[in-house]
This record gives sequence, structure tokens and C-alpha cells, in this order.
Amino acid sequence: MANNILTTINLLFFLYLGIGSLYILIFSAASKFKLKELKNQHSPTNCIAVFIPVYAENEIILDTTKLNLNQNYPKDKFDLIVIADQLNESTIEQLKSLGAKVISVQWENDRTKAKSLNYALKLLEHDYQIAVVLDADNVMAPDVLAQFNNAYNNGWKAIQGHRKAKNKNTSFALLDGISEEINNSIFRKGHRILGLSSALIGSGMAFDYLLFASLMQSIHAINGFDKELELELLRNKVCISYLQDALILDEKIQRPGDFAKQRKRWIHAQIIHLKKNSYNAIKALFSGNFDFFDKVLQFFIPPRLLLLGTQLFFSTITIVLYIIFPNEFGSSSNLLICKLWLLSLGVTLFSLIISIPSTLLDINLLRLILQLPLAFFLMVVSLFKNKSAKEKFIHTKHTFRESIESIDCRIEKN
Repeated sequence: MANNILTTINLLFFLYLGIGSLYILIFSAASKFKLKELKNQHSPTNCIAVFIPVYAENEIILDTTKLNLNQNYPKDKFDLIVIADQLNESTIEQLKSLGAKVISVQWENDRTKAKSLNYALKLLEHDYQIAVVLDADNVMAPDVLAQFNNAYNNGWKAIQGHRKAKNKNTSFALLDGISEEINNSIFRKGHRILGLSSALIGSGMAFDYLLFASLMQSIHAINGFDKELELELLRNKVCISYLQDALILDEKIQRPGDFAKQRKRWIHAQIIHLKKNSYNAIKALFSGNFDFFDKVLQFFIPPRLLLLGTQLFFSTITIVLYIIFPNEFGSSSNLLICKLWLLSLGVTLFSLIISIPSTLLDINLLRLILQLPLAFFLMVVSLFKNKSAKEKFIHTKHTFRESIESIDCRIEKN
């Protein structure tokens, strides 16, 4: 009896996690190919609005504003618009003196990034063609706006840039940075290689201005507005491009507590969107909108770290039971399940490893491996403590600061 129950549970979990392994294998393998380059169509030079929603980031926003205004793009063709929530008056004045436009908002308990963006979009009257969204800690390479403009002139209405880690100063920052590069390979580059839409990240992204303003009106997500926006784009059959060379530096999580908060927000958004869109995804599949179906399928698949950790757990339990209790769990069917678990675990490991850029395959990976058990535990806890992510805005404070020259140097090296 116990053997039959274990076999059934094992098979169900194996099928679920096996789908995840196969999915990331396909797209991680595709990411090893080269993306098709866009034609050089830099003319016309479109007007660009660069939106930076900010909540209580008085120090970071001054640093990043100085850098983001330093674009190889005509100064009269782009505006950097800081949507200031809980910024000091002195910070606002300094931002204006640097050349940024500032839109002040005063939300109480119901603040969200989507709400701030919608407020700014309604207030502005300038005739922009492109909207760019950044986070307060993001630093664009000097050619990013020019690359967005070229992609727009090539016909793309939604574009995701290549976000990279700004900092590697802690083990969790390293883990977060490598995790983002794995996602870049699988969900952005790999998808575009196979003709599907790139996933959005939440910042470092550009859109046709009128399309963005129109879609944002229906988006009121407390957390994870980018996923809601992505679903709306795909529902309307707008394919999302990925610019691998449009580099945007992004501060990575430095502490375990912040890692848990961030993953709580992400996992909550994934579960909510899966519940809301599963039926529509099946309809989309049969109506030929495979991009939309694929996006919802991503919500069905567990995050990479959970996938790896869960497969390791079930592999270990199954093998231990097979060895220690041969009479109850030593059947040939359980031996086959042991082999299948090891195979799926190997596929996942292989897929993740080939998704990591070669520049990150160094001694620092040892620091990453040592943090994986704690990171896995924090993600499991997030599964059972995500109620607050639905009810309130979760803000992750940015604290990493360094000289402008140091960041300039890193952008050049990338």
C-alpha cells in the first residue's frame, strides 16, 4: 500500500517538475545561438520619455539621474521624468537642477508603480513616440536610448533591454545576478531565437508611447505590474523584442531578508496570474496565439531554484527509501523512478549551467553554491507567506552606491 502511494505521488511530481526541466532545456539550448541583428534604421530620431518611478530613494536617484542623462542621444529628444513619491524637497530641487523633470505624487497606503506611471501618463502632454521605464537604481549604458530608437524604427512596439548586475558585493547579490542572467538566456534570448516573445523584467524596457499609455490604463497591480502588462501585450498579439546589447545595470539583492521579500512578490504574482489566465491560455493556444499560452505556461513552471531544490529532494528521498527499505520500496518500478528523478535533475542542472554566461563561470560560483540551501529555504517559506504581497506594496530599499567613474568603467567593459 505504502509503495503504491509513494509511486503515485512520485509520478505526479515527476511529471510536473519534468515539464519544467524540459521547458528550460529547450530554451537554454536555443540561447546558445546568435540573435538576428536589427537593421540600422536610426532615423527618425524619436522623442523618448524615460519614466523613473521612485519611492523614498533620495540618495540613489541623484546618482542614477546623473548617469542616465548622459546618453548618446540628442538632448532635445528625450526627457528623464522622475515620478517622486516620498522624496525630500532638497532632492527634488537637485533633480531639477540636473535636468530631470519631476512629477510629485503623494500616495498613502495604496501606492503602486502602476499607479505612479498612470498618473504621469495622464499629466504629460508632450508628443512622445517611445516610453522607457527604469527603476530608481538602474543605470543605462550611453547607447541604450539609441538602440531603443533603432528597434522602434524597425517596427518593434515593445522592447526589453539587457539588465545586468550592478553589484557583486555579497553572496546573495551574486546569486541574484546569476539568476537574472539565467532568466535572460531562457526567457529572453532563447525565446527570441525560437520566434517567441521576450519576457519583460519590470525595468529597462521600452514601448510605443501611445500603446503603453493605452494598456497601462487597465493595469492596477499592487506588485508585478510588468507581468500584467506583458499579458496585455501578448493578448493583443504584440511581440516583445530583446536587445542583448542594450545594457542596463541593476542593483542586486544584498541580504537574505530582501531576497525573501523580492521572491515573495514574484511568487505571488506568478500564482495570481496563473489562476487568472489558465482558461484563457488554453483558448489562446487553439486560436493560434502561442505567445500568450507560453507566457501562462511559464507561470505554471516553478522558479528555477525551487525546481532544482525540489528535484534534489525527491531524488534523495526516493533513492534512500529504495536502499533502506528494499522489501517495501525495492520494486523495479521504484528503481525506474529513481533513474527518472536523477535524469530530470541532471537535465535541470545542465540547462542552468549552459544558461550562465561564460564570464560568470569562475571561483565566485562556489560562494553561490554555499548560499543555495538558504535561498531555497527562503523561497519555500515565500510560498506559504505570500498573503501580504497581495494586500500591500512591497518595496525593496536600494543602498548600493559607488563612484560614477566606477559604473562608467563597468558599462564600457560590458
